[in-house]
Amino acid sequence: MDGALARISAGLSLTEAATIPMNGLSASLVLEHLALEPGSTVAGAASTLGNYTVQLATAAGLVVIADAAPKDRALVASPGAAHVVDRGDDVAGRIRAIAPDGGDGLLDAALLRGKAIPAVRDGGRYLGVRAGGR
Repeated sequence: MDGALARISAGLSLTEAATIPMNGLSASLVLEHLALEPGSTVAGAASTLGNYTVQLATAAGLVVIADAAPKDRALVASPGAAHVVDRGDDVAGRIRAIAPDGGDGLLDAALLRGKAIPAVRDGGRYLGVRAGGR
């Protein structure tokens, strides 16, 4: 059972530590479902799941366009996003300013739905990971 144990980083509660493998697994599943080839463009980032996805997507050779609230730009950029755009009503326009044909895939963990979907190219893939939103 040694493989089922892991050290908890100093300063984390058990609850906080429990989110690490779940977010990492979720990010892996997001990328598996999007099924994008290296060099493809993936957009979106929100919460810890978004940050994990940015790191794994970058490592997989994807070009990441992350969206962030202005106060979170540095946090969202730090895992390796190639571009960071402001989240908001025109997030799709800001993504298309970088990828004019639209992104090949989009992770929507921020419940942007109709605001973000136009950022996906024709034939691209959209993955919303939470219920609710507009």
